Amino acid sequence: MKVLIIPSFYPDFLNKNIGVFFKEQVDYLNDFGLDLDVIYVEQKSLRKLNFSNIFNNHYQFKTILRKASKDYRLLGWKMPGYLGSKLWILLMEILFKRYIKINGIPDLIHAHNIFNGGIVAFNLSKKYNIPYIITEHDSAFLNTDFSIKQKNIIKNIYSNSSKIISVSNSLKAQINKIVQNIEIEVIPNVVNNLFQVSYKEIPEIKKNIEIFSPNVISMPYSSVNFYVKKFPNYSIHCWTNGMINTDDKIKIQNICDIDNVKVVLTDFQENFLK
Repeated sequence: MKVLIIPSFYPDFLNKNIGVFFKEQVDYLNDFGLDLDVIYVEQKSLRKLNFSNIFNNHYQFKTILRKASKDYRLLGWKMPGYLGSKLWILLMEILFKRYIKINGIPDLIHAHNIFNGGIVAFNLSKKYNIPYIITEHDSAFLNTDFSIKQKNIIKNIYSNSSKIISVSNSLKAQINKIVQNIEIEVIPNVVNNLFQVSYKEIPEIKKNIEIFSPNVISMPYSSVNFYVKKFPNYSIHCWTNGMINTDDKIKIQNICDIDNVKVVLTDFQENFLK
């Protein structure tokens, strides 16, 4: 089965972290032997418009090889507002036509976020009779009062989707307020804090966790005390590696005694957790 991934945003040369979880998911699925590719219209901000960037971004096609899959991209510029969204959707459909000339029509489309990857998937499904699924990550469902027109778009696209996935229970509940009587599967989102927590980061961390309501929070064990105190009702996964002295072992074992905390050991020669 050939699966085509349509992300609503994706890493590029200037923004390597934006949408990186989409890219990593593609890599993981490739590792499991799934046959999939990505199409994405990569748009630079008009604030970065100069001669050098025009040379590199003039609505040309680009193919990026990654592991067993390929990214098919169209490089251009981001227009503001409603017209910008319409242009991105149009360019994605143009890119899809080029994609199928090379690879044929995929068996399934997996779009991330209804705005605007899901809209592209819906349009392609109607034209080429391809089933599509949507994974919804968009926190706008939690804090936006959608217009009647937007709600009708949401209802139409979700009702025609073969499967809907939400990354949290709270997001699922908000979607169901707009589209009743549809089945939504929850595949938990993980909020991942890779570094030691600083006081400057605390407000942003709280805000993200409140918005996304993840099922699991993931971080290195050096940050776990902060999360246990601030978010006692969440499941917490922390990891550690390379520390094999007695004091470190005692600290890690003490963390494991906390009911909602799971410790993952990496790169240890012995498993001292019982």
